[in-house]
Amino acid sequence: MNFCPSLILILLSILFVCLTTYFLISYFYKKKILFILKTLFSVEPSLEIDKVLPQVLDIVKKLLKPQRCSIMLVDNTDNMLKIKIGENILTAAIRMIKLPLTEGIVAKALNLSQPVVVKDVSKSDYYYKIFSSDKPVKKEKLVVLPLKVENKNFGVVNLHFNINTRFPSSFLDKMLLKILSDYISIIIDNCYKYFDAVSDSMTKMYNHNYILKRLQQEIEFSKKFKSTLSLILIDIDHFKQINDKYGHQSGDKVIISIAKIIKDNIRFSDIAGRYGGEEFCIILPNTKLEGAVSIAERLKNQISAKKITIQDGQQISVSCSFGVKEYDMNDTVEEFINKTDKLLYQAKFLGRNRICF
Repeated sequence: MNFCPSLILILLSILFVCLTTYFLISYFYKKKILFILKTLFSVEPSLEIDKVLPQVLDIVKKLLKPQRCSIMLVDNTDNMLKIKIGENILTAAIRMIKLPLTEGIVAKALNLSQPVVVKDVSKSDYYYKIFSSDKPVKKEKLVVLPLKVENKNFGVVNLHFNINTRFPSSFLDKMLLKILSDYISIIIDNCYKYFDAVSDSMTKMYNHNYILKRLQQEIEFSKKFKSTLSLILIDIDHFKQINDKYGHQSGDKVIISIAKIIKDNIRFSDIAGRYGGEEFCIILPNTKLEGAVSIAERLKNQISAKKITIQDGQQISVSCSFGVKEYDMNDTVEEFINKTDKLLYQAKFLGRNRICF
């Protein structure tokens, strides 16, 4: 069979276009993968999760350009997912939203150990409705990256895109998401291993030595960048009487309950720890005195309103006293702590269940 020259030329042209397209796509994806790896390796080495997660969030925004995004981690006190940090996420949502590990799209991603893409969450049976079922779900594309190492579930990264966004559309796109998911998981795993070494086993808050170390670091940062810094010291009122009347196990339950209230009501950038037996400490970077007092007020009110279940299902109420101080640039760590401690004892002396600043 004889082919006319024009047909041969057309076929060769098509072949050339196909090969060129293939090699261009391969080249650009290789380049994209290298860019992602280079960007991931730009995370400044740190084992402190409050320093690492903002960097991770910035990388996710830079690489994938979602409309909004968040990182949710498992809270071991109730085994629920909570937003630790986000972009274009309401502060109220960060504080209030909790998701179970066993339901919805996040459960699917964690069970599969693979990124999950939902083209339109408003039509998805897997979408976990957090708010009232009467409120319509926004039409948008959702990508959920699981954060896990082996069988340990750490949380998820939620990426919200415009419903018409083409990404991710190919196998290579999904491979890039998997690389991102695995790398972030390893970073968080390392942070948690470090946290276990510097935390209090009962409350899962930072321990005394770590708090002193971080306070020194935050003071140096405050001096270098002329930024504000505040400190809150908290002491449980009449704690010895609680132990004497109800026993030490009940006292431990009181400490654990108050620790949870503190963790639930501070910002991700704040550093909270168990400073002593019944004392807690919160370091508040970039916070003026008024802001620190506002946080102390919220904690005081929530603690005094909480009914804590102790032995035999009995419920008791407790209160706390607070000392709050903004950092003076001339103070050493010891002076800063001592000044805050004096305010705490002033609150105790004036009748407890109050804030002195």
